[in-house]
Amino acid sequence: MPSLYTTDLPSLEQVIECSPLTVLPNTPLTDVIALMNPVSSNTVESASNFSSCVLVVEEKKLLGIFTLRDIVRLTGAEVDLSRVLISEVMTQPVISFTLDDAQNALTPLTLMRQHHIRHLPVVDEQGQLLGLITPEKIRQIIQPAHLLKLRYIKEVMVTDVTHALPTTSILQLSQMMSDRRISCVVIVSPQETGLIPVGMISEKDILKVQLQGLDTTQTQAQAVMSTPVLTISSTESLWVVHQLMQERGVRRLVVVGEQGQLQGLVTQTNLLQVLDPLEIVSVIQALQAKILEQAVQLCQFNQQLEQEVKQRRQAEKSLRQSQQELELQVAERTAQLVVANARLQQEIEERKQSEAAFIDSEQRLQAIIDNSPAVIYVKDMQGQHILVNSEFERLTHLPREQVKNKTDYEIFSADIAQALSKNDQKVLTSVTPLQSEEILQFDDGLHTYLSVKFPLCHSDGQPYAICGISTDITEKKQIEQQFYRTQRLESVGTLASGIAHDLNNVFTPMRMISELLPFRCKNVDAQTQELFKTLENCSKRGADLVKQILTFARGTEGKHILLQPEHLLKELVKVIKQTFLQSIEIVANIPTNTLWMVQADPTQLEQVFMNLAVNARDAMPNGGTLTITAENRMIDQTYAQMNLEAQAGSYIVVTFSDTGTGIPPEIEERIFEPFFTTKEVGKGTGLGLSTVSGIVKNHGGFIEVATRVGQGTKFQIFLPKAEGTTSEITTEAKLPRGKGELILVIDDEAVIQQITQQTLADYNYKTFVANDGIEAIALYAQYKRQISVVLLDMLMPNMDGLTAILALRTMNPNVKIIANSGLPNNEQKAIEAGADKFLYKPYTAKDLLTTLSDVIGD
Repeated sequence: MPSLYTTDLPSLEQVIECSPLTVLPNTPLTDVIALMNPVSSNTVESASNFSSCVLVVEEKKLLGIFTLRDIVRLTGAEVDLSRVLISEVMTQPVISFTLDDAQNALTPLTLMRQHHIRHLPVVDEQGQLLGLITPEKIRQIIQPAHLLKLRYIKEVMVTDVTHALPTTSILQLSQMMSDRRISCVVIVSPQETGLIPVGMISEKDILKVQLQGLDTTQTQAQAVMSTPVLTISSTESLWVVHQLMQERGVRRLVVVGEQGQLQGLVTQTNLLQVLDPLEIVSVIQALQAKILEQAVQLCQFNQQLEQEVKQRRQAEKSLRQSQQELELQVAERTAQLVVANARLQQEIEERKQSEAAFIDSEQRLQAIIDNSPAVIYVKDMQGQHILVNSEFERLTHLPREQVKNKTDYEIFSADIAQALSKNDQKVLTSVTPLQSEEILQFDDGLHTYLSVKFPLCHSDGQPYAICGISTDITEKKQIEQQFYRTQRLESVGTLASGIAHDLNNVFTPMRMISELLPFRCKNVDAQTQELFKTLENCSKRGADLVKQILTFARGTEGKHILLQPEHLLKELVKVIKQTFLQSIEIVANIPTNTLWMVQADPTQLEQVFMNLAVNARDAMPNGGTLTITAENRMIDQTYAQMNLEAQAGSYIVVTFSDTGTGIPPEIEERIFEPFFTTKEVGKGTGLGLSTVSGIVKNHGGFIEVATRVGQGTKFQIFLPKAEGTTSEITTEAKLPRGKGELILVIDDEAVIQQITQQTLADYNYKTFVANDGIEAIALYAQYKRQISVVLLDMLMPNMDGLTAILALRTMNPNVKIIANSGLPNNEQKAIEAGADKFLYKPYTAKDLLTTLSDVIGD
């Protein structure tokens, strides 16, 4: 039996590009050009990847169109592309059509020819963009090779070809292309035989000049023209032209004569001119004629079939007689089966009712577990999921159809799956319920679940599945950890306060001794003077460390002053060179007197630098190089937009670079978290970098980290520049001296009593000493007319300083009292109780003498 063939032209859906390049109307033109030009190292590949147009849309509504021809037009008009938005230069209104306007793929082609356009957007009835049609897309579907083989180049080539010399400027070329509304210019060299093509300039070549930032008035065609020129003889068929364009991936060919002289130009657009809908209709008519011929053949076949049917009917008549006899036998058998079937319609009905009840029960059970906030699942003996609830789907982002028959190893990572499977086996082995905490990894991080698992057993007690119910207790665990951490911090703070008090009593006499020794030993050699200076610096550093402990323990804010980071850095380099292992080379590049000033707490800043230096040292256990540099740097708006913590302005940048082990990518984002450390237990608290980050942020700065495993790490500290200059502090040669006044010194530390007595004696003061508040009250009661000032410690045995102040004020409301303590929170208590001044331990001789002079007055 012959087949009946039908033919249809390609549908409109076959030639629509559903994802054309689109931009918003407020997009800068330079960004649009960059989108049209994908970056590629291969010049030919880059040119072929150009997007010939961009559609401007807002909320899916088509607003305008922008093509390569528009770029050439704007370039010829010498428009500054960097200051233009796409909405200012796009073509509007846009010629478009809806799906209802077209019968087939040739309809949009006819519309494009009518309006002389190469890009036709497709929209719906509301004007929303659906896609884009181009001649190239149509050409991919329609391949009328038989038409092209009968046509020749002379029928479609353009003989009036715009050409120019190689020395023509790009600006002149773009103006020519814009004025004549053409997409290319042939570059020729005059010869005796005529104009010989040597190159070609297209819209894309001019676009590349714009992207490279070249001067269009100075750049000549010969510098950027496309070579070599693809040429073809004017005697060739259009089929050869089509094949050559497809093989070489080009859109135009230069037509030359026998001696290579320029005769014309043929483009893909010229080829589309031969795709006349009338000619294609003629082809369709020929096919329809073929279909008619096949229909005649079908009619003849039907006649033969009718004859065969008559013969078959005669055979059926004989068969019918035999069938009647058979039906009598079947009737008897049917009567027997009716009774059996009646009994079976009843059994089936009962089964349907049972199945309906089971389905209803199953649906209710599924609804219950789906509305549970806990994760519920059932797995068979092989660990395959046979039931999960909605919460399981939500957390794993997998529908239950995909989870069914899958094991934990197909859903979770190997480590997590192994831990889950281990708990399952415990339940199945013991055939008893199990409660445990299980860790799962989801998109937002690790979650801790309290899981209850129990076996599902047959009537004989043998398990056939395992059921689990898991509740997310992550937040609860975090709250517990925060509570325990807070308790630990409170304990550490209490301990730190006590240590700070004892350390202040140690450093107070050290600082005063370090100041007294240079005045008592003025004729010592330079080396001894250097030792005096070292003692003073070390005692000061120790006192500053105590302040850091108190800052951590009680949250005391540092005092920000205008300072020069150069001095802190050079002092740091000096210290670490003396203390770090010799296997670590210290390289410092710190400019002198050129760094900008910063507003900072010197103690906290010193803590930042020391922490980074120590971290670098620990990252180089086998030695290496630590490089410390400092520089002034301006940050512009572009840089600031790439770092959310940065703002445009002037910064001091201090860099610590090491050649150590580097930081693995999986923990790099956590290095500034409090208590996070990769060091062994007892070798790190996890507070170092978190303290660094907090201090830098409190100073208005930010940190950048660059690291590679096995190659080292670089920390850059950005501190904002502060306006103003620091004035040099000149130490007075003579400190304030007394006039023989009697000072009552109250302190339970013998060494502080001793050094304070000696210091006051050197500066013409007399002293009484008391070990606690009770002795002080007794002495003051006896010598209150002679005692000018009472100097007392706030923390003493028997009677503390606060009680002593109240008692002294009761005895003499005009008594002059200077309180002192290493704990900052004692200052307010002392002043409220009646103290005139407060000294922080450890204090210097200058602090003591100056305060005494202020309290005593003239």
